Amino acid sequence: MCPDDDADGGYAGRWFVAALAGSGSDKLRVCEACFEERVAATGFAGHFRPQQTQHTQQGDDSSPPGCHLRFAFVARALAHTDEHDSGWSAFAAAAARRLGQPTCAGSSTAVAATSRGWRRARRAEIASVTMCEACFLDLAGMTPFADEFDTALIFRATAAATTVVEPPVEQMWTCHAARPPLAVVLGVALSRQDFGVFVTGAAAIMAAPACTEAGLSGGAVTWYTLAGRRCHNFEVCAGCYAGLLEPFGVAGFLQAVSFSGDEAAVARLCDFHPSAPYFAPYVHRLQEAVDVGVWARFSEFVRAHAALAGAPACPRSTPTPDLIWYGYQDCGICPRCYAEVCADTMLAASMPVQGARVTGATMCSMYSPRMRSLYAAACERGSADELVEFAHHRALVHANTLLRADAMRQIQALKMRQAANQGVVSSIYSGGQSFALAAGVTSDYAYGSSTLGWHPTQSGAMAAQAFQNMNAGFAEANSPHVAMEIAQLEAQWLEVE
Repeated sequence: MCPDDDADGGYAGRWFVAALAGSGSDKLRVCEACFEERVAATGFAGHFRPQQTQHTQQGDDSSPPGCHLRFAFVARALAHTDEHDSGWSAFAAAAARRLGQPTCAGSSTAVAATSRGWRRARRAEIASVTMCEACFLDLAGMTPFADEFDTALIFRATAAATTVVEPPVEQMWTCHAARPPLAVVLGVALSRQDFGVFVTGAAAIMAAPACTEAGLSGGAVTWYTLAGRRCHNFEVCAGCYAGLLEPFGVAGFLQAVSFSGDEAAVARLCDFHPSAPYFAPYVHRLQEAVDVGVWARFSEFVRAHAALAGAPACPRSTPTPDLIWYGYQDCGICPRCYAEVCADTMLAASMPVQGARVTGATMCSMYSPRMRSLYAAACERGSADELVEFAHHRALVHANTLLRADAMRQIQALKMRQAANQGVVSSIYSGGQSFALAAGVTSDYAYGSSTLGWHPTQSGAMAAQAFQNMNAGFAEANSPHVAMEIAQLEAQWLEVE
């Protein structure tokens, strides 16, 4: 699998590197999977050499990190130049052009206009659409729509004449193509070979308020929700509607909704903004509904999730009392996981527990990727027997490992509090001895022992005893043997989690 930008540096496969002569980005880097799939069968394979790490030890590679075929323009150039036998030099020049572009700052971050190249749509209806050179190359470079965008220049009028100049440094610009709706509608237009689709969608997106993580508010904002029975807690802003829904021919399944008064003053987060809680599953279900032509795949999924807006978060492996549950014995499924994984599946209707409130402490089993994969396999078999059997074993391991580890942590915390309390007691008795010595109230006898030491007052001996108890308590609470046993128990749980 391609590691994309390999942000965590965890890619363990080989890299294949080719030199790009005369470019600022010295190397073209391709992961092993992409090399085998896209490059090995081309005439360019001989230009690459294997390399175990992303960068050479000399640090002479100034190219962006990760696999460079993740950039659509580089992948498009590879296919185009190889197909037309344009030669390595043409491909290397195209790749160097893309790798030399600054990373897009996003649609919400303004950057100095002179910090990078810009493109602007030629059509008058969408002349306000501006995108950075990196986004232009990935979205429209080497496509039939490339000529629909021109280099963005600014016309400055002076007393003598009107001249064309580069964007002045004091101007701050944002890349509109970084908005997911705009990028998606351009992709739809390309797939249909109809630039009018992009013109229509982009005009509506640019006219609507920008979809932001902070949400949108105000009576002038138009929202869209599922048609028919009002679906609360599911609203899509006008921009995302125009770019992510309308181009796929599903506009008839949605309806406009507006808010007034106090409701309009509340900032609402669009459910198709990437930061929305269910953005990823909503997009996945929408794609599924469009592919199979069944809108209910999306609408029923949305209604099930929207109904959970006030539901408590998944308790995961923490046993929690007095909650609503689905599933089987020893295989509890919280409402959120049920809606996300189990709703509308083959085994959903046959579950013996259906939305029942359980007063006893119960943990959720379906948050786990392992259990979700087992449930998917059970649906394929049409039987939950193996799933329930593993869930029973998993519950026993949970009781003997994680619950035991939690109890040991609680005992540790109790011992820490007791030791800290002994420290307070020692300070109090030490203060008592200080007062006694200051007042001259002492005894002819010494108090203490060979282990506590000898003290002129009984308070001093008690202070020493409490101090000794504190040290012993902290040592016992922080015992490495206890920490090791807890780690072993948690490792056993991870084997079945």
